[in-house]
Amino acid sequence: MNDTEISNNLPADEVSNGPDTHERYREGAPMERLIRGWRMKRKEDIHRKVSARSAATSRMKYRIERASGGKTVRPYSYHEHEPQQVTESREEYERRLHRDRARAKRGVNAQTVRGWTDMSLMSPEEKLLHKRKLANERKARSRKQPSRSPTDNTTNVAEDLLSVGDIEWGMF
Repeated sequence: MNDTEISNNLPADEVSNGPDTHERYREGAPMERLIRGWRMKRKEDIHRKVSARSAATSRMKYRIERASGGKTVRPYSYHEHEPQQVTESREEYERRLHRDRARAKRGVNAQTVRGWTDMSLMSPEEKLLHKRKLANERKARSRKQPSRSPTDNTTNVAEDLLSVGDIEWGMF
C-alpha cells in the first residue's frame, strides 16, 4: 500500500455506552460528521489523483504503441492553465478556471478587467468621496487625451462620409 492508497475502512474500536463515552464521538455528533466528511473528501481527492495518474499512463502506453507502428499521436494537453495550487481548495480552483475561461472568451485578462467596488457597506459620505475620486480620475484621463477643435471634428466627419477607401462618392 503506497501513500496515496489510504484505507478509510479501518475497523472502529468498540464504543462503550458507559458514562465515560464523550458526547462528541457519538453517532451523528458534529465531530463525528466532520470526521466522516473529511474522510469522504480525502477519498475523492485520492481517487482523482489515482485516476489522473492512470490516464497519463494509459496515454503513454498508447503513444508508445503507435510510435512502434510508425504512426504519430497528437500531443495531449487538456487545458493550458496553471495547475491547482497547494493553498487553494478544489472549489476555488474550479472557480479560477471558470473565471479564466470566461476572460479568455471575452478577450480580457486580469489587468484589463474593469474594477468594481462594493458601495453597499459605505456610508453616504464615503460613497460621495469614492464617486468624487472616480470622477477626478476620469477627468484626468480625458485631459491627457489630445484636444480637438470643433472645426477639425466636422471636417473629419465630412471627409469620412465622402471617401470610402479609394472611391470618393459624389465625384464621378
